[in-house]
Amino acid sequence: RHIFDEGAESLIVGAGQHGLLELSDEAAGFFLSQECVVRIMTTPEAIAAWNQAAGKTIAMFHVTC
Repeated sequence: RHIFDEGAESLIVGAGQHGLLELSDEAAGFFLSQECVVRIMTTPEAIAAWNQAAGKTIAMFHVTC
């Protein structure tokens, strides 16, 4: 909820170098209820996706591993 912007259509999640970070069921349910598509990928892939993103897209990047 803290990263959600009203009207966001998609969320890109950088799940770390090896893609180990997971979205909680509560968070997944929240974004689903907001009709916001969640895309989880490794952080390098997420950075590339963010740079190509169109529309109302938000992102968060896990960068410690």
